[in-house]
Amino acid sequence: MANEVTNSTSGEIVDRSLNAEVKRLESGFLAALPPHIPVERFMRVVMTAINGNPDLQKADRLSLFDSAMKAAQDGLLPDGREGALVIFNTKDMAETKKQGRDVWIKKVQWMPMVAGIIKKARQSGEISALGARIVYAKEIEEGRFTHKVVDGVPKVDHDPILWGERGSKVLVYSFVRFKDGTVDFEFMHADDVAKVRAVSKAKFGPWFDWEEEMWKKTAIRRHAKRLPVSSELFDAVSRDDEMT
Repeated sequence: MANEVTNSTSGEIVDRSLNAEVKRLESGFLAALPPHIPVERFMRVVMTAINGNPDLQKADRLSLFDSAMKAAQDGLLPDGREGALVIFNTKDMAETKKQGRDVWIKKVQWMPMVAGIIKKARQSGEISALGARIVYAKEIEEGRFTHKVVDGVPKVDHDPILWGERGSKVLVYSFVRFKDGTVDFEFMHADDVAKVRAVSKAKFGPWFDWEEEMWKKTAIRRHAKRLPVSSELFDAVSRDDEMT
């Protein structure tokens, strides 16, 4: 195609017209981004994500641009670590009705990752530490995980197995340490996670590609709903609600 060229270094096909469309969004990205992220850096990361993924190049462009803008609003990079531009096959209801058969299009969804959420939590000024851990069956069997409540205060002792056989996932918990030293936890059993996954639009995408990531995010997301966090952090954590 006239608007496609091959990257001489990577061999990837680059859609020049799409890159030009993304470039035209630069002023919008600049207005949405926090001061510590240069718009030039954000644009490079967005274009790298698009040029490195042919499926993104073929996806619905309105949803692609909207997802990139949400990443800018969250102050996170769609680099696969802080967040990702994820593709969903979505039924086009108008075309399905018009053609009398199911017509599916690829839409893009912005998905903050655990690393990005932790980054925003540290920037909020309210939280000194945030994270999530998965507990496996063998860790329970070997007494590597204990949870007690002492005078109303939860106490967790977790010695994770870092390599070797761990068994199935049993539960996941998120933890928050506030500036005053207070620690709070949120626990979710495997059955609870399965219920969330069952109703998620992401169950055929991120739940396969980043299963452990999604387990941790599920716990953090539920936890954030009852924590005194900033509106910006809550918005980033709640992006997954848009996938359900």
